[in-house]
Amino acid sequence: MKMRCCVFLFLLLQVLGVLAQKQMDALQIALNRINARIATNHLYRVSKADAKRIVPLGMGTFDLHLRFGIRETECQKSSGVDPQGCMYRKGFFVLEAGCYIRARVNQDITRIISLRCTKADSSSSESSEETAHIQLQHQALMWFHQYMRVIMTTLKPTMFVETISAITCHITDLLDEIT
Repeated sequence: MKMRCCVFLFLLLQVLGVLAQKQMDALQIALNRINARIATNHLYRVSKADAKRIVPLGMGTFDLHLRFGIRETECQKSSGVDPQGCMYRKGFFVLEAGCYIRARVNQDITRIISLRCTKADSSSSESSEETAHIQLQHQALMWFHQYMRVIMTTLKPTMFVETISAITCHITDLLDEIT
């Protein structure tokens, strides 16, 4: 029983880590697309992010619905640096926007299905990159519980046991490789 709890905990942590990483990948792809299209001299950076919905489409495939804010940085577009490492510009006329993306993710690829941004009013609220990452992990945990409920109610008991057995074997193999 103790081994099962350890395996389940390991599985939970692995899924949460994968979902959080996929969310960060989707944000990075969207930010790159925004910075390429917006006609300003400065790069934009994510100021806050929130996962609104995670829709399981199949084994290992999800639709992520993310809402995030972007703000103009001090870095020039021509600099070629990662905007997440740039300082936000200060001042009343700094450009900000609120964006929404829908991304389809699986083990191999993260693809943006839709991306919308609307110009935001000037705001004094800022969130750091770390806060955005923690919010995304919290949202991933919340949606993982929902996903497990869907699996448990839609799969036949034998299919559920087979799926968990296959995952457990895979995790056991991974643990054997590590040790």
